[in-house]
Amino acid sequence: MYQMTSRPNGPGTARRVDVSIVYPYTTTGTDGKTYLAEKAIFTGSFVCPLGMPTTDFNEAAAQGMNLLASTLTVQCLQSGFAAT
Repeated sequence: MYQMTSRPNGPGTARRVDVSIVYPYTTTGTDGKTYLAEKAIFTGSFVCPLGMPTTDFNEAAAQGMNLLASTLTVQCLQSGFAAT
């Protein structure tokens, strides 16, 4: 499941974009039914300041997403440990 929501901050100087990803792990029981055994959950939040120039904000968003997709970040998530 993938969900994204956004909302303004209190003073209206920024917007917050929240992301939630849930990846289910299912098993098949001896009765033939599918059961939810576990689920991996990712949540993230990104603050979008309305006063930042568009080109700078676009670069910040692109770099942030590239860092999340980097090999190091993926390996850390797969192992369950932060890089040291």
